[in-house]
Amino acid sequence: MVSTTVQRIQCGGCKKFFVGLTLFDAHRVGDASKRERRCKTDEEMQAAGYATERRPVRFIVEGVTIPEERDVWFDPVARELLAKAFHKGEEEDEQE
Repeated sequence: MVSTTVQRIQCGGCKKFFVGLTLFDAHRVGDASKRERRCKTDEEMQAAGYATERRPVRFIVEGVTIPEERDVWFDPVARELLAKAFHKGEEEDEQE
């Protein structure tokens, strides 16, 4: 069995969690040079096709790992593409 680790990034501004740096970057909008940068609202994130789910997030406080369930934003399209890519190899192995 393959064990996977997913990078979860927390925004310092809105405190939301994101699966991966690409989605984290996508939730920030506006011109940084004009100090107009902001986080997208939940409604804007949903309109862009992103979704949330409750996932365990590990915090390390004074060397102690503390797991907590948090809402984590993810990209359903990217998840589906990854699932197809990984399952494709498994299907080919089964046919041999």
